[in-house]
Amino acid sequence: MDSKKKIEKHLGDESKAKGILLSFILGSVSAGPIYAAFPFCIMLLKKGASIKNIIIILSSWAVIKVPMLTIEAKFLGLKFMIVRYILTIMAIIIFSTIASLIVKKGSIPI
Repeated sequence: MDSKKKIEKHLGDESKAKGILLSFILGSVSAGPIYAAFPFCIMLLKKGASIKNIIIILSSWAVIKVPMLTIEAKFLGLKFMIVRYILTIMAIIIFSTIASLIVKKGSIPI
């Protein structure tokens, strides 16, 4: 199976919950600033990733970093970190769903 087929299977329109989970993992464990995510996401988009999963990757790259969660728990408390984490995940899922209904792959310059 080539890389395009793998990405379509795991991050494409038919990936459902597995694709969402993988997108959150990819975004939250990735290192570097958010602008480093754009070339990565364009490559995924070219290979068949869905708009929804691309938005999840970008959003989680920006606001759900695993090392930052430990710092947040230390300074703001574990309860605050957990509540913020859950609300952030819910918001990302809602907004990525809405955005995927509005934005079509053809409208993104690749």
